[in-house]
Amino acid sequence: MTEKEAGNPFATGRSAKASMGVDGKVGLTNDLTLNFTINPDFGQVEADPSNVNLTNFETYFDEKRPFFVEGSNIYHYPFDITNNERNKIFYSRRLGREPQFSYDSEEGEYVRAPGRTNILGAVKISGKTSKGTSLGILNAVTQKMYSEIDRDGERAGYAVEPLSSYFTGRVEQDLDSGNLIVGGIVTAVNRKIDEEQFREIPRSAYTGGINFTRYWRKKSYYVTARAFFSHLQGAPQAITRLQQSSARYYQRPDADHLRLDSSRTTFSGMGGSFNGGKISGHFNFLLFSSWSSPGLELNDIGFKHNADQIMNGVWAGYREWRPKGFVNQYEFNGSTYHILDFSGMSKGLGTESFAYIQFNNYYDVAGGLNINYNGNSTTLLRGGPSIRTPGVMNGWFSIETDNRKKFQAEYDMSFRRGFENSAAAVSCGLGLSYKPNNRLLLSVYPQYVQSTDHQQYVRTVEGNHPAYILSSIHQHIASMSIRINFGITPDMSLQWYALPYLFSGDYYGFKTVTHPQADKFAERYTPIDDYSYDNPDFHFLQLRSNLVYRWEYKPGSVLYLVWSQGKTLQEEDGTFRFGGYVHELVQAKAQNDFLVKVSYAFIF
Repeated sequence: MTEKEAGNPFATGRSAKASMGVDGKVGLTNDLTLNFTINPDFGQVEADPSNVNLTNFETYFDEKRPFFVEGSNIYHYPFDITNNERNKIFYSRRLGREPQFSYDSEEGEYVRAPGRTNILGAVKISGKTSKGTSLGILNAVTQKMYSEIDRDGERAGYAVEPLSSYFTGRVEQDLDSGNLIVGGIVTAVNRKIDEEQFREIPRSAYTGGINFTRYWRKKSYYVTARAFFSHLQGAPQAITRLQQSSARYYQRPDADHLRLDSSRTTFSGMGGSFNGGKISGHFNFLLFSSWSSPGLELNDIGFKHNADQIMNGVWAGYREWRPKGFVNQYEFNGSTYHILDFSGMSKGLGTESFAYIQFNNYYDVAGGLNINYNGNSTTLLRGGPSIRTPGVMNGWFSIETDNRKKFQAEYDMSFRRGFENSAAAVSCGLGLSYKPNNRLLLSVYPQYVQSTDHQQYVRTVEGNHPAYILSSIHQHIASMSIRINFGITPDMSLQWYALPYLFSGDYYGFKTVTHPQADKFAERYTPIDDYSYDNPDFHFLQLRSNLVYRWEYKPGSVLYLVWSQGKTLQEEDGTFRFGGYVHELVQAKAQNDFLVKVSYAFIF
């Protein structure tokens, strides 16, 4: 059920559809399992959290779909040990992604666009043999997708995603009683480029890697090395688009080590990572290094924000796990790292420290401090020259009560302070959960964030001498996640999740970049007294909720009843008004989706 819009044939207030699919699992051997799905539906899966992204990099979302979560460890192949291992060669959220193209409607036209790409079918084989061989093979085919267009009652379609095939193969072998591990991975994406707009994306993308890990002295010491490659093929406009993407920006006027070639039809790159050290006992240390050439591109089936980057660092820490006095355990560690590009230009030097204590009442306290010193950004001006950036200090603190108790509370706060008064932020959150028994869990987590950034990109005014417009922005974010899990019986459960989200962005202090390499922050910009372009101020309000009833009426056979509700508002005013925003969100028209999903298991 959606909001009704007069004259819009796609917004009649309600719509319905039905589909049927098949899921299966076959034990090939005692160690290997084959899973397959045809026309899967994941309507019972919790929606992604709300997010406003003002950067030039995409947001990472965790995988929640059961078919891809189960047995996913074998496909986990991170680029390095940093960034929570989100840089990876295989990111299953690419399968069934939001379509990559959209239709620009004209006056008098109405458009119904698909929110995701349909997976026609997927199959995977995974497991680990008794001889220590881990195997993972996954192949999926996604449907060609269309936006539906209505022009005065006449219907037409505009293709927004090509028919595509995704493949991942992973193998790893344990040797020498698990003290030596060798393995590799290969991926392939092939698309049917049968529409003119599809020439903007690669026809094929192949990536791969090999890995090696060696332990010694009863696994007290180790070393791990990985190597990666990528090779993409496509029309010149697709390869040009890759060269100009936020991962590398070949068009930067001061990037003498890069060359933009609009006639290329292939694009290749390499990368690697290394880390090793001591990982047992009280004192531990690690050395880590990674590099990715400007042409390394993993994002057709993987996830990686930056290419053209080299990072080196060292980490050391101490931990004590034997209770003594009022402390059960504690640890503290620190690291330092340096990042540069392939021209040798320093992008940043940083240090980080962390401390954790668990008291004998099982309360946990943790905190950390990160300092990134002055560096250079090759992405802030989005294809413009590199610009010197002030350093920034980030700190965080959290305290958590005994998680063995029925009632648990957690408080966390963080702050951000830019050098030369270039940025400031503070956030705080309070998590409360109550679990009176094994059947019921109630939790709530309100959070508030306030930030100011004096280097917010606004736009580039093209010309013989492009002008890069930045501004200051004051942001407010207020959100609260609510979750209820209730096990009615061992085979029947009810889950409810809701997330109201309020965001405002107030732009001011517009300026143009005039001396990007000046020593002082204020000298790099010239204020614009009369900004004549559209004011980008806005606020964004959203509510997402999901109510799922699950009943396993016989082993392997499940009935789902799902009610999903969504509200989204975006207006131009950027002044934060908590009460007013809550009222707007309550009054907003909601889209209600109801799903009935029944599965029946045939067990042989």
